[in-house]
This record gives sequence, structure tokens and C-alpha cells, in this order.
Amino acid sequence: MVGQVTTNVVKESSIGLANVAREGGIAINNVATKLHHAGKDTGDQLSRSTRDLEDAATAIYRYSINQITSTQTAVSHAEQRFREGKVIDAMFHLAVEPLQATDDNLASAAQERVLSRWLSSRR
Repeated sequence: MVGQVTTNVVKESSIGLANVAREGGIAINNVATKLHHAGKDTGDQLSRSTRDLEDAATAIYRYSINQITSTQTAVSHAEQRFREGKVIDAMFHLAVEPLQATDDNLASAAQERVLSRWLSSRR
């Protein structure tokens, strides 16, 4: 009886150790797989983030150019109104036109950004 119990304990212990070793191997494999996927996902996200930064920089640059151009246009319009003797009109539009242009330029930049995101999602 004692011999049988000892045999059973040894047999069950070896099965338990084999299970622990097998499950440990599976766990290590799972961790390695998850780390590989995490590294790949991080690399992919870095690539997307770089494109997003490039797109944002381009949109900011174009917005800035549009703002400068709009300011030049507003000053030109004000100059013409002054020459026509429309002083109050010139001052009013010199105050309002840059605000309208800023609104238009921001809308254009936002549309460009949305379009750029849509195009980059197609890459």
C-alpha cells in the first residue's frame, strides 16, 4: 500500500511538473508573440505619426501663407478705398477683412487636414 502511494505520488508529481513545464513554455511563447506584435504596432504607429506631423506642418505652412496673402489683400483693398475717399469704409474693412480671411483660412486648413488624413489612411 505504501509502495503504491509512493508510486502514485511520483507519477502524479512528474505529470504535474510536465504540465508546469508545458504551460511555462506556452506562456513564454505568448509573451514573445505579444512583444513582437507590440514592436510591430509601435513601428507602424511611428510611421503614421510621422506622416501626420508632415501633414500638419504642411497645413500650418499653407495656412500661414494664406494669412499673409489675405493681409496683403486687405491692405490693398483699404488703400484703394482710401484713394476713393472712403475713409470710414476703408477702416471698417481693414478691421473686418482679416477676421473673415482668418475664418476662411482656418476652414481651408481644416478641410486640407481632413483630406490629408483620408488620403494617408489609403496608403
